Amino acid sequence: MAKLVVFELVFVALVVAFASAQKTIIPLSSTRENTLARTCGERIRGRNFNFCHSYVARALPQKGPPVPGQKERLQELQKQCCKQVKEFTQECQCDAVKELYLQVKLQGGQPMEQVRQIVQKLPDTCKLQITQCQIPSRV
Repeated sequence: MAKLVVFELVFVALVVAFASAQKTIIPLSSTRENTLARTCGERIRGRNFNFCHSYVARALPQKGPPVPGQKERLQELQKQCCKQVKEFTQECQCDAVKELYLQVKLQGGQPMEQVRQIVQKLPDTCKLQITQCQIPSRV
């Protein structure tokens, strides 16, 4: 009788352990995506996008007559901004573009809808391997 009770207790413990294990299984793709997102965030956080900030500020419509050399300066800033974004792996480039948008937003003083449009075009402007990067209008 004692052997039967011990057997039942072991059986119940195995069933409970198996049921617990079933609840903690995480699909590999979710784990990879979470790790990738965390890794991108760590790489991007605190990064200085100084050329991109300057590019966005100068790409906004300007008041008054054009300044001599303005177009060339804008092209140079765009080139340097693209270089900054391309420093990240393809998987992290959209996150880098979104971080740039958030940094400009935190600085304030810019018309954010126009900033969003400029930043959202960066993947195409910079010929990145990502085709698009959606930046919600309410970030």
